[in-house]
Amino acid sequence: DLTKLHCDILGVGPMKTSVFDNIDIVKAKDSPNNFAYSTDALPLHSDLPYYFEPPAVQFFACLKSNVTGGEKFSGWIHFSAAHEVKTERPDYFDILSKVPMFYRHDPPGSSRALASSMPVIALSGTNIYRIRDHTGCMDEFSFIQNTDFETRKKWWEAYTYYRAKIEDPHRW
Repeated sequence: DLTKLHCDILGVGPMKTSVFDNIDIVKAKDSPNNFAYSTDALPLHSDLPYYFEPPAVQFFACLKSNVTGGEKFSGWIHFSAAHEVKTERPDYFDILSKVPMFYRHDPPGSSRALASSMPVIALSGTNIYRIRDHTGCMDEFSFIQNTDFETRKKWWEAYTYYRAKIEDPHRW
């Protein structure tokens, strides 16, 4: 069993299957339905935000790349930025850790959609436990339908502040 072999080799487990299967071979496509399959640089993001319990760890290996960049793991950037927001703007941190954003993924060729609504910053007690940040999967229509105007306005202010930290090139 390939899954068990990978868990044994990496010393992790159990391995969860996602919509992309246990092992996803990512290759550029002519008409990609997801920016992961394009030849464009990927924005910093966290994967599978529409899963209630996304994988805690994902392993990536690049066999061949014609572009520069990608040397940094974005996970530490997200957590670092969230910690800074917590210190500098506790009001923004509170919004991002309490107000849910809606996420959706409609896999091509499938009759089902994957959706969830969770805050960008998930806490375990007072500790940052998980970051869900994937602009490509945000379901803004559901966010508008389920969140009042004032809360949305404050959420976007907080999120813009947080994202500016992530996009700051000095951070990476």
